[in-house]
Amino acid sequence: MHTGDIEQKKLELFTTKEDIQKFVMRAANLVKFREFYEKAQEHYKNEKLNWALTALEKALSFAENEMARELLVKWRKESLPEGFVFLEGDKFSMGQSNKVFSDDYRQYPAHPVIVSDFAIGIYEVTNDDFAEFIKATNYETTVESKGGVGFVWDEETQKWQSVEGVAWNSPKGKRSNIRRKGKHPVVQISWKDAEEYCVWRSAKEGVPEGTIRLVTEAQWEYAARGKYGTKFPWGDEPPFTADGKQTTGFAVVDAEWHEPVGSIKKGVSPDGVYDLIGNVWEWCYDRSSDVYYKACKDSGVITDPEGPPVGILRSVRGGGYDSDIESARATKRFFVKEDQCATNIGFRLAFNF
Repeated sequence: MHTGDIEQKKLELFTTKEDIQKFVMRAANLVKFREFYEKAQEHYKNEKLNWALTALEKALSFAENEMARELLVKWRKESLPEGFVFLEGDKFSMGQSNKVFSDDYRQYPAHPVIVSDFAIGIYEVTNDDFAEFIKATNYETTVESKGGVGFVWDEETQKWQSVEGVAWNSPKGKRSNIRRKGKHPVVQISWKDAEEYCVWRSAKEGVPEGTIRLVTEAQWEYAARGKYGTKFPWGDEPPFTADGKQTTGFAVVDAEWHEPVGSIKKGVSPDGVYDLIGNVWEWCYDRSSDVYYKACKDSGVITDPEGPPVGILRSVRGGGYDSDIESARATKRFFVKEDQCATNIGFRLAFNF
């Protein structure tokens, strides 16, 4: 091919004004990428990790680059406070494609969801954690402001009862306490209490408000099964025997009370997250709706869903120490009022980038 032919082919690559504009835009974006990438490197060299992360995220907004992406993941891991594990985001199938139990319409249908990078608390928030928050803020919890009335399971009647004198540090009533239970998950906590803790924790860790908050349902399920496509955090073997009459040791379920967080080594996820099933139900950020999953599927692939915009109920996930075979599932969704406080509901944190 002659030189003149080559030059002609080059010209034919840009036969329209739009082609020329796209080429110019790509070139400009590469220049901007390089500018912010170099800034990120300089900030990191000067031990300004937060500035480095901001610059690197800006660089990647102009152009995708595998090396820069790997560096972003590395630096995000370095930026995490103690007690969190990083999960690299991806697309997964959320919910169930079939109905097994009577209320499985809440978990149906399965639908595609994209979850961005985030980190999740390795453990549920403990009594010791919450005590530090109370000491620093003198915060009055929801159950205390309501006169200390919360739900406690009555072994004699086998029913949930409203009991007076309840608080986070007297979860069963006036005569109860949490002595020697500092590592147990904090309970008798409302959704609002959990959110207030998140605001305080963000300030304590020196990150913007909203960085640390309750996990969304999508984040929770991604951590519990979505990343690896298993039925449970630890794999596909259920926490109950096939007849549902015996536990298999993967989680604190069918028990009289919760255990210290991280006690069940057998039930840890591959990423090192404990008690995603059992111990206590965990408040999620999302409002809840029976038809929300169908709406999501009808909308196509959803990125970082946060539940319906209105509603008086919030989602809790993971089952509790008192859960049966139906509730101790990674897809199970249960809805409760924001101000409900009980001995089987606690919470876990997410760190959002």
